[in-house]
Amino acid sequence: MLNVELIKSGLFTTVQDGGREGYAFYGIPSSGYMDRSAAHIANLLVGNKKDNALIEMNVVGGTFSFDRDCIIAITGADMQASIADIPCKRYQTLIITKGTVLKFKNAVNGMRTYLAVKGTWKIPKIYGSKSTLCIGQNANVAGRILKISDRIQIESLGNVHNTPVVFWPQIPDYISIGTISLTKGPEFTLLKKPKLLSSSYSISRRSDRMGAILNGPVLETQLQETFSSKFLFPGMIQCTPSGKLIVVLQDGQTTGGYPRVGFIPKKELDRFNQLRPGMEFRFRVLD
Repeated sequence: MLNVELIKSGLFTTVQDGGREGYAFYGIPSSGYMDRSAAHIANLLVGNKKDNALIEMNVVGGTFSFDRDCIIAITGADMQASIADIPCKRYQTLIITKGTVLKFKNAVNGMRTYLAVKGTWKIPKIYGSKSTLCIGQNANVAGRILKISDRIQIESLGNVHNTPVVFWPQIPDYISIGTISLTKGPEFTLLKKPKLLSSSYSISRRSDRMGAILNGPVLETQLQETFSSKFLFPGMIQCTPSGKLIVVLQDGQTTGGYPRVGFIPKKELDRFNQLRPGMEFRFRVLD
């Protein structure tokens, strides 16, 4: 059994997997990877199933030690990772030897980094998922952000030193993201003027895994007083009474009473979730 110990926690470091389904009716969010594409690639590089549990880090990464040889992969944002103080690459298979320390710093390209480790992660499921669910009083690592001295047990599979090194052919450049594609939402026609599609936006620093608050023009809606609460899921864009836009994210609420003026599809939401606060972008409508 491999033990991965957290020496430094970083900023909002959690365990995530493919998320949970079937609990929105009860107000329980899907959770799961913020960047599904990056997470899937990390798991595939180490030979895990693509929806396997892994570690997600935000803005500032953690420091980890390993008490056995193992296979890892790092994808997503560039957090200046190093193994035994030697810089290591993202988007390829990496071999970690017993006692080695893996360090991450602050992200310089993108927002969220993924650390996959080959094997079966011994973490209890909450509502069918190993993804962190920070509601209620859950004491284990599936119910809170990771903290110093936490240990994740992983049942390692196969011979580490016979593992081929695999390189992913394309490493995304998140700094170059300038547009985010969307489809018009169910209440798009309630917007008085189509500023949504002709203006620049940026993500507020007050955003989190529940929702991204957008800085940009104030929008007006022709909202009836009888507008009732509607279903929500990650990627839905709401227009608040103040005219601000909020993008519902993986830990977001499952219903809401604001007009849903747009929707960001899953692959585009992966890109959106790698935008750093303050980076300007525009929306464009998918054909």
